[in-house]
Amino acid sequence: MEASFPFAGGFCDCGGDCGPSHAARCYHHSPDWWRHADQSHHKGLGSTRFLSGTNGAVTDTYVYNAFGTTIANTGSTTNLYLFAGEQFDPHLNLYLNRARYSNANTGRFWTMDSNEGFTAEPLSLHKYVYAADNPVNLLDPSGQDPDLATTTASGGVASYISTITAQVVTRAASAQRLLRAAFKAKDFSEVGSLWNEYGSIAEDAAENVIQLLCRGSRFAVERAPKVATRFLDFSIKSGSKLLRIEVKFNLPQKGAALTRLEALGANFSRVVFKSGINGLFEYLTAFFGL
Repeated sequence: MEASFPFAGGFCDCGGDCGPSHAARCYHHSPDWWRHADQSHHKGLGSTRFLSGTNGAVTDTYVYNAFGTTIANTGSTTNLYLFAGEQFDPHLNLYLNRARYSNANTGRFWTMDSNEGFTAEPLSLHKYVYAADNPVNLLDPSGQDPDLATTTASGGVASYISTITAQVVTRAASAQRLLRAAFKAKDFSEVGSLWNEYGSIAEDAAENVIQLLCRGSRFAVERAPKVATRFLDFSIKSGSKLLRIEVKFNLPQKGAALTRLEALGANFSRVVFKSGINGLFEYLTAFFGL
């Protein structure tokens, strides 16, 4: 089991007989690789590429297109865990991605996404698209709009952080263009909404970093914890360590926003400022000894 991956897990498919003499297919999922026990071998996105017997000889092979349609296979072993390691339902001809079923032939989900998405990310508004239409680099194991916690970080943590940063830049640039247009049109209601979008961009980026590092039973992560009369963005507890986080897209330099931030800081014995995604990542790693 790999507790650092959002859909980590392991299981054995042994047909109800898991005795020592029974050859079982065992699967163990981790973020950057699949490791096998007995018969199942995975690569890349976690797709099953071949099966082998207990003697190591290959018995079955699988080849998929980008969205997961099996385009070639050999062997006759019963195996339902195929593209991206997800369970295939041969009766429906669909993959089970927890919240929804997906259709590899169309690259779409069977039912609508419950997530609303972000106006600055048009693909997130599509209610049926699989993995943001980028199945080569992204996974969608939750069956919901893929977030960065489900990105296949083939380059490891550096790739993951780079992807978060790229999304922040893209969303911020889009928000800036819309903000200029709203000011020009004197649509001040839209201006207010777009200022809030900047806050959402920062909070989403922070949440992705927290999800990467602080998961499993060791951590208790709370969104919008209340401190005195204010709500912060995150609270993370692990053992005797407690960290509360307030996220800002830009640190206020003056005015009411700075006054509110100073008043909030007065509730704590120690306040630390960290800049950027890398700054948060490094601080969480050091604070919790990860």
